[in-house]
Amino acid sequence: MKTNECGHSDRQYHAKGMCQNCYYSTYYARPENKARSRAYHLARYARPETKAAIKARVAAYQARPEIRAIIKARKATPKYKAARKTGRARPAARARRFSTKHGISYEKALPWYDNPDRTCWICHRGMATHLDHDHGTRVIRGWTHLGCNTAEGSVMSSPDPIATAATLLQIAWGAQ
Repeated sequence: MKTNECGHSDRQYHAKGMCQNCYYSTYYARPENKARSRAYHLARYARPETKAAIKARVAAYQARPEIRAIIKARKATPKYKAARKTGRARPAARARRFSTKHGISYEKALPWYDNPDRTCWICHRGMATHLDHDHGTRVIRGWTHLGCNTAEGSVMSSPDPIATAATLLQIAWGAQ
């Protein structure tokens, strides 16, 4: 039996000495693979007939009596009801999607999605929707609003971040 060399001995071996998460993180880290995958998915799912076929397949699957019973039982659990109230229904799935997409470990992302406090780390207001992270170091900074995340990205990528930040503040608060 092959073992993982990526450090995740508890996970099932996938390929090239890595678990599935690490393998795909390294695979999609290469720009040519990322671009190829994005082009394929955009071409495939942009077609209306594909969207309609997927929607019909999901509807047919969920219409089966045994699947309806499973869905109904899951929706009756207190955990599901509490998550629906706060608007965060599936934190584990969202953390897994985030970790796969951005190459950050699932164990680091999950606490952020489990925590109900979504205060923006930039403006300190609530109801932030984007989990911000450093693309170079893969360190999670915290929750941000879309506008705050965009502004932070443009400030950090500019040649003169202080002047850019000052300009953005003037625009946001009006020229004084």
